Amino acid sequence: MNITLQEKTVLLIGGISPINRALCEALAEAGAKVWHQVFQEKETVMSPSSKVIAADVRQPNKVKKLAECILEKDKKIDILIHSFPAPPARSLLETDPEEWLSLFQYHVDVPFLTCREIMPHMAKAHGGIVINISSSAAVTGEGGPPFAAISSTLQSMTRGLAREYREKNVRVSGIAPALLAKGEKENEQVISSTVAMTLLLCSDYGGYISGESIFVDGGKSVG
Repeated sequence: MNITLQEKTVLLIGGISPINRALCEALAEAGAKVWHQVFQEKETVMSPSSKVIAADVRQPNKVKKLAECILEKDKKIDILIHSFPAPPARSLLETDPEEWLSLFQYHVDVPFLTCREIMPHMAKAHGGIVINISSSAAVTGEGGPPFAAISSTLQSMTRGLAREYREKNVRVSGIAPALLAKGEKENEQVISSTVAMTLLLCSDYGGYISGESIFVDGGKSVG
């Protein structure tokens, strides 16, 4: 199966992580032009496979400026991907209210703001793809209640967006990988499978997939 993304413009939201590094490289190898959003200027030293752009996308005006910058240079955003590093595992009592709100700000508010800004442009262009990478923690509860909550919320948002935009030729799908664990051999499998699934969803092979969050966790979520 040969996947090519020639002449596609991709915006990857979510900062730096092992999965995001692999995504940038794979998307670029497939022919896409990749814009990789990070939150601070000091994070902009990355792979030459992507154009790194710093923007605090927790703020609506910064999201607007980010979108305008890319649209001015490339005239379009074909694919929008949200992929945030998992937070440290926390129990209920280990999570203070400020941390809870911050987690939702990054993992839920940011996708809301970027989708709200960019999806109308996709609809106007008569096509686009949104991929929300959450976690199988939505089902397994791994990582603690806060991470389970933000993962399941993003998966529900994915279904709602897919329903709203299905008549506008904008596909919205999700991927739910297992948590990466320090030193675990399966991390490489999780990353490679997540990247492969992302490429499929970005391509015509994923043309009839929308609204689903596909679990990439070696069967952990089935019990």
